[in-house]
Amino acid sequence: MKFAHSAITFFCTGLFFFVCKISLAQSDSAFYPATAIKLKLIDLITTEVAVSVEEMITPSFSVEVTPGYIFSDYLNIYLKNEHGGHYLGLSPYQGREAHAWVFRFGLKYYFEFYHPAKGRASTYFEPLLILKREKYPVDSITTADYTYDAMIKEVAGGELLLGWQYIGVHHFTFDCYFGVGLRHISFQHFLDNNYSIPNQYEDVKQVLPSVHFGASVGYTF
Repeated sequence: MKFAHSAITFFCTGLFFFVCKISLAQSDSAFYPATAIKLKLIDLITTEVAVSVEEMITPSFSVEVTPGYIFSDYLNIYLKNEHGGHYLGLSPYQGREAHAWVFRFGLKYYFEFYHPAKGRASTYFEPLLILKREKYPVDSITTADYTYDAMIKEVAGGELLLGWQYIGVHHFTFDCYFGVGLRHISFQHFLDNNYSIPNQYEDVKQVLPSVHFGASVGYTF
């Protein structure tokens, strides 16, 4: 029932944006609705594959949705282990084999309009919502106090981005941005207790500041 409700909600939202796009294109000859698909480059360095879809709904506003998949957290765990012992009881193996899904949703305000015959180079402002769920696999290791089997990390946060996007007359798109925000991070540890279903052993919660910068390339049509 919840899945069906979510599917109907997403369908209605998509239909609303589609109708807005068509109606604005017919009512305002100065506005050219467009869709941009972009690949985030900096995120590839941190072992995340993220593709954003941006839909322009007014001359100044657009909606951007960015799903992403993290296929390893080895660099993060390695650096923290090097400078602070075992990071929450995680081993390099768990960092290497970790995987996560990331979802970002943002609303962009541009200071310049887009015209397909002229392109656009504009500064923009974007409030951004971030949701992430990361799972570290089973690898029983012993620290001074605990033996951890697995861990799940959940992140929910918000950021304010300031960026610059260029759309050329041949539809090539380049986007760079910088922002700051806050993230609520929850670590759920699972202890090996010789049962088929492990018991939740410890839950660590943190609220931390975040700094985000990146660049994307793509195509606008």
